Amino acid sequence: MRPQLSALVTLLILGTQSVHCADENQFLYADMSLTMFCDYPKGRTQNPQFASAIESFLYSEGFKVLNYGRLPKNQFDMRIVGLNAKRQIVEFSNPRGWGGRYGVLLWIEPLTDRATELEEKLQRFAETNLKCEIQSESVKQAQMPNDHRSKKLFNHKMNEIQELLKQLDMADINRKV
Repeated sequence: MRPQLSALVTLLILGTQSVHCADENQFLYADMSLTMFCDYPKGRTQNPQFASAIESFLYSEGFKVLNYGRLPKNQFDMRIVGLNAKRQIVEFSNPRGWGGRYGVLLWIEPLTDRATELEEKLQRFAETNLKCEIQSESVKQAQMPNDHRSKKLFNHKMNEIQELLKQLDMADINRKV
């Protein structure tokens, strides 16, 4: 598949690949995206070990982890987001109806270069640990914006995730009391 077509297919499949700000008609594109196919145990609609393996991987890489499966009104069979002290965001998702197809997205704080080491670790983890076949990979092209408006959108995404993490922490504390 041609690179531009592959990126377009990935964009269509991964509705969460970009963050849109209606006020400025601006998009924050993922710095890297993977679409992968993973085999499931026969008769299952998802692999129950994936979520714990993904969470463990993200924790081991220094990420705080938000598992959307713990939130009400979740529209995904699996959606796990991690953010770290370097202000990088990783998202693994499996929207309902996708079957064995998963998406992996990486956002890096704008005005920075690529995180090639993390990109390679994500790809290796998907292939080796999850035993998934990567069907497409795209990396943000130089012509896509990486400016102060992108930074504003990135900060909005980061704040949204941090707020959800706080809410989950408070819910966990209240359950323990």
